[in-house]
Amino acid sequence: MDETAFRTRLPDREQVRRRLVGAGLVGVIFYVPDQSLGSAAVIAAMVFVLLLAIDTAETAIGDYAGNVAVGGLLIVFAGTVMWPWLPGLLAGTAAGGWLVFDGIQHLRHGESRAEYAHLQAHDGGALSGVLRALVRRLLEPFRL
Repeated sequence: MDETAFRTRLPDREQVRRRLVGAGLVGVIFYVPDQSLGSAAVIAAMVFVLLLAIDTAETAIGDYAGNVAVGGLLIVFAGTVMWPWLPGLLAGTAAGGWLVFDGIQHLRHGESRAEYAHLQAHDGGALSGVLRALVRRLLEPFRL
């Protein structure tokens, strides 16, 4: 394998820096109520690794690989943490399942976010236009 080909599959420095700042902010948010620097640092490190893994998957596989990863994590979370509360279990499983399905459909058909960057604008007022755009986006994986 060519070394330059391998480097292009990894996130660039700017992306790593942005993810590090984002993970640091998550750590600060968890530090404020808990006042435990150790747990905040562990959470920030876990978020950083997760974000880099998703970025690497999106770079190597395709733009919607992140949807599959986040959807899978949401299903696992709903199944392990929300199982005693049925509404949370159903909502988490449905949202995670939709993300996985959406990601797989877009990856299967070779669509990227750049190709899908058309505006979700519809006729109507602000509220009805937003609702129509949301429904259209939710139905998008079924139309592929």
